[in-house]
Amino acid sequence: MTPGGRVVRCTFIHAPDPNYADTQNYGAKFMPVWAYTLGAHVPDGGRFRLALYDLRFERLDDVGEADVFLFSGINQDCGAMERPRAALKARYPDALFLVGGPIAWSFDQAGTLDALSGYDAICIGDGEEMIVELLDRLHAGERPPSVVHSERRFPIADARPFYKPMVEATVGRYYGAVLEVSRGCPFLCEFCDIRILPDNNRPHNKRPELIVDELDALCRLGVGQVLFACDNFIGDPRWAEEVVDQILSWEERSGFRPALYT
Repeated sequence: MTPGGRVVRCTFIHAPDPNYADTQNYGAKFMPVWAYTLGAHVPDGGRFRLALYDLRFERLDDVGEADVFLFSGINQDCGAMERPRAALKARYPDALFLVGGPIAWSFDQAGTLDALSGYDAICIGDGEEMIVELLDRLHAGERPPSVVHSERRFPIADARPFYKPMVEATVGRYYGAVLEVSRGCPFLCEFCDIRILPDNNRPHNKRPELIVDELDALCRLGVGQVLFACDNFIGDPRWAEEVVDQILSWEERSGFRPALYT
C-alpha cells in the first residue's frame, strides 16, 4: 500500500459479461459510465493517478501495476470480473481490490456476498462520496473495511461532470454515449428489482444545466447519440419538461442535433 506522501495509482477495470452485449444490447458496446462518474469525484490535488482498462478493447496482459484496482458491474458480470481480478491479484499481490455497483448491492440483498470474497473491500451503495473516503484512507496508508455501506443516497443534484481526461481518451470507441440524468422512481412495480433501494421511490434528478453541459461536451467530441440513463425519465414530469426545454434551447444555440433516447 502507498504511504501518505506518494501518488496512489487507481485503475478502473471494466469487465462486463461478454454475452450480454450480444443478447440484451444487440452487440453494442456502451461506455463504462461508472468509471467516468467516480473518476470525477476522486479527490484532486495530484494525490491520485487514474487509469481505465476496458477488457472488451484492451488485453489483460497490458494492465499495468496499480495500488488499487476498482471494479463494478451487474449480477451477470460476476464471472467475467472474477477472472481478471484473480489474475491481477496474482500479478500484483500488494494491490487492493475494491468492488461496488449494482452487483454489490444485489448480492448483499441476496445474502451471497461470499461470491465477492476475493475483493479487499465490497462497497454497497452510491459511490460518489464513498470513493472520497476510501481513497483518502488508502492515501494515508489505512486498509478499508471488508464491507463498506454508504450512509446515505448521494444527492445527485451535486453531481460533477464526467472525468474529462478519461472521456476524451476513450469515448470514441463506444456506441454513442450514456449520460445518467436521474435516479429513483415513484412507482413500486412488482417486476422491478430496484424498487427497494433505500430512498429510491422518489426521483433524484441532476440539474438540467449540467445535463446540457455534458451533452455539449460529448457532442464536441463527435458523439452523435446519447442514451439517458434513469429509472424513470418522466417520474418527475415538471423536471423532465425543464430538461427537454433546456435541450431544445441548447440545440438552437449550438446547432447540435444528437439522437437522444432513454
